[in-house]
Amino acid sequence: MNHALQHPPLIIVLLVALLLGSISTAHAGYNTFDALSTHNTSECWTGVQLPSLQYALAGQYLLDDHDDDWDEDDDDGCPAMPVLRRVGDDALYAGKTLLKDWYHVYTSPARMDWKDGLIVAATFAAGYGIYTADQEIYDEVHRFKDDAWFKPFHEIGVFFEPMGTRAFTESWYISGMLVGYITGYAPLRDISADMLESIYLSLAVQAGTKFGSSRLRPYQGDRTDWGKPKGASFISGHTANLFQLAGVVSHHFPNWMVRTGAYTVATSVALERITSTKHWPSDVYFGALWGWFVTEQMFQLKEQRNFSMQPLLTEDGSGVMLATVFTFDLR
Repeated sequence: MNHALQHPPLIIVLLVALLLGSISTAHAGYNTFDALSTHNTSECWTGVQLPSLQYALAGQYLLDDHDDDWDEDDDDGCPAMPVLRRVGDDALYAGKTLLKDWYHVYTSPARMDWKDGLIVAATFAAGYGIYTADQEIYDEVHRFKDDAWFKPFHEIGVFFEPMGTRAFTESWYISGMLVGYITGYAPLRDISADMLESIYLSLAVQAGTKFGSSRLRPYQGDRTDWGKPKGASFISGHTANLFQLAGVVSHHFPNWMVRTGAYTVATSVALERITSTKHWPSDVYFGALWGWFVTEQMFQLKEQRNFSMQPLLTEDGSGVMLATVFTFDLR
């Protein structure tokens, strides 16, 4: 199958980084998180405790000269922390936070109040209504897919469809995070890491529903064909991944035009999954819902990580310094 997008070489990744950086630096609210919290690992060294995988492997100090702690011995004679230890420390805390986020997302139903329950019930009721009308909606979409007003959306969906394939885009995001980490380029690092986190948070439900329900795709059988050996229609992973991408982009660039464009692309891909006979309408509905939910939960968790400044006395008592501290609330 020929895709409109191919795996990008490193130069394309860097060009995208420059574009994102030029946009994000113009946004006054963008936080590159230069101040990261510290935790004691020995008498001499402190490591970086990352607030989320968004800042995974945050390496802006590795190449910066202003952080003397990493470049030369401290005044008290402590040696500089080895780079490999810094990298390992970053990765360890990023992994721990990912596990905490995963736990929070998948236990969220236990924390619902009655209002949340009503919203969930209404959402699933709408999904059931779409399921009962799957064939009619499917046929209607196919009837107007060649209409002049619909064709641009279809072409957008066809172009961006490869972005919904995890095996295709995962290498992009990993490359982007590593390039951003090594160079200290925050926009590329943070957006790539956020996408990786959202993918890994949603993967269990995507795989579980596909192989657990074993629903046949439209080109394989009827909408009521569940539990079949080759079924993998429910839910639409492409749709979930594109709505996650739209959510990440919208949170990093909170502008109505960016948000509209991002969700237009995601919706176009969802429609393409129907016109390509790969999914039923209810597949893409629940895929979009799951992708949106995971991203919203992920960013709510980031906001719940409390930032505070704590005064500390120096060891010899001759002065006072401030320490930045992040805490995580699992309520």
